Amino acid sequence: MEGLEVRARRLSVNELFVVTRVGARLSSLDDSEADESMDELAATLAGPILSWNLDDMHGQPVPITPTALRDQDLRLLKAINIALMRASAGVSDPLPEGSNSGEPALEASIPMTALPPENPQS
Repeated sequence: MEGLEVRARRLSVNELFVVTRVGARLSSLDDSEADESMDELAATLAGPILSWNLDDMHGQPVPITPTALRDQDLRLLKAINIALMRASAGVSDPLPEGSNSGEPALEASIPMTALPPENPQS
């Protein structure tokens, strides 16, 4: 896996739900259920992957298809799955020190004065 580069779009909410659910199920299923889960995971992961530099043992590029994903090492699928989940559901790193928080809100510049209390006897 060293040197592997995968370009992908963020997962949709539905795709994120599927890969999270399937990933959790894979560790606790028997072989027949695991096989179905792997099919679902491979089909879901093939969609967001835009490109990768993965070659087969003959030096030929591996296509980005559910079948090709199923033929890969399980550690590779897990690494791609985890990276996509983190990129899709994670929060960006904080801004570096010295970065401002952007323009001040327009509402902050509107003058505000307290209204005088109402006189109930008027």
